[in-house]
Amino acid sequence: MSKTVSDLFGHAPTVSVFDYKRRVPCVNPNLIIGLELETENCPRYGSKTLDPSVVEKLGIRVDNDNSLRGVAFEFITMPMQTACAIPVLEDFFKHTQFNDTNYTDRCSVHIHVNCLNLTPEQLVGLSLLYSIFEEVFFEFVGHDRDSNIYCIPWSHCRHNMEFARQFLMDPTNVARHWQKYTALNLLPLRTQGTVEFRHMHGTADMLKLSQWINMIGGMFQYIENNSLDDIIKEVLELNTSSHYEKFFTQVLPQTLAYTNLYQQKLEDGVILAKYGLINYFNKKPKVGGATEAVVFHTDIVDPLQDIPPPPNIIRPAGRGIREALRPVREEATFETARNSIRQGNPIAWSNVAGNWARANTEMTREESGHLMDEALLGAVTVEVVPPTERF
Repeated sequence: MSKTVSDLFGHAPTVSVFDYKRRVPCVNPNLIIGLELETENCPRYGSKTLDPSVVEKLGIRVDNDNSLRGVAFEFITMPMQTACAIPVLEDFFKHTQFNDTNYTDRCSVHIHVNCLNLTPEQLVGLSLLYSIFEEVFFEFVGHDRDSNIYCIPWSHCRHNMEFARQFLMDPTNVARHWQKYTALNLLPLRTQGTVEFRHMHGTADMLKLSQWINMIGGMFQYIENNSLDDIIKEVLELNTSSHYEKFFTQVLPQTLAYTNLYQQKLEDGVILAKYGLINYFNKKPKVGGATEAVVFHTDIVDPLQDIPPPPNIIRPAGRGIREALRPVREEATFETARNSIRQGNPIAWSNVAGNWARANTEMTREESGHLMDEALLGAVTVEVVPPTERF
């Protein structure tokens, strides 16, 4: 039997949970979460609308956050099941009467999810699902959170490509060297046995917060009910519109309406995940710390070096996957575009590859996806260029 997060990091196997008087139906009612609510322009702590006795009865403590301005507080909930967390938030906002004036661009809502009983395989399954749905999440959250330096998407760096193989080899080392300001932060695995979702902007919108909590709950429900092998098999078979929609509704049941825009984001995420799986299958590690040598890509390769420019020059827009490349009509040179990539914001290599392949071969999204599927199944041989954080 695989070790759990509590075994790997030396945590107690259970956590004390706050039990609230009210519960509501939700996707994953027993999932244990904790929330951090950053607020500004607050009333004085101890005033009628910020009564410490009321706040404490809700299982919430108050902390000062030096990154915020003015009369500002960070409200931190005790660990609680999602069925309790939603009514706790409702009653908290009802008491404090917080609204949009209490939230600026500096404020956010962070959600920690208990992972003490998860195995490394389940965390890899979570990372795979997250890579697929990351752009969906950012589209749902909005407020340009994907360009916030305290909430960096995995797709802007190497995490989504290397995580599975590295984590199964040495999970404690991966968690130890993780970067805090990634959108899905794994550093708390080491200190408290949680992962942190940093996506949500500061808000008192209960409908949006409830949806977000349920979306996270849906992902965890999926990894609890499906093995890593089953999740990988499901991802490899995603190649039609109906498959995408079914997968979307299985992972995010009754939380988010499936639209054409979300399908596009999901397809981009699947491309990323499949590139990550190519990397994973190049040398699949043994679970629990392999002695088998695994060679990681440490060199920086410029994937644009030997690719001729397409008729319409493409340049990076610097806003993540959905704007990583776009056609422009003004005159420019290929060298200018390539230098812009090297000096601009980090972008995902899989998106670069897909766009340039389609631009040079008139390949459709479906055709490039089919080629990716064949590569993963071993039907064709492709040279996998390692991703880089910056070109």
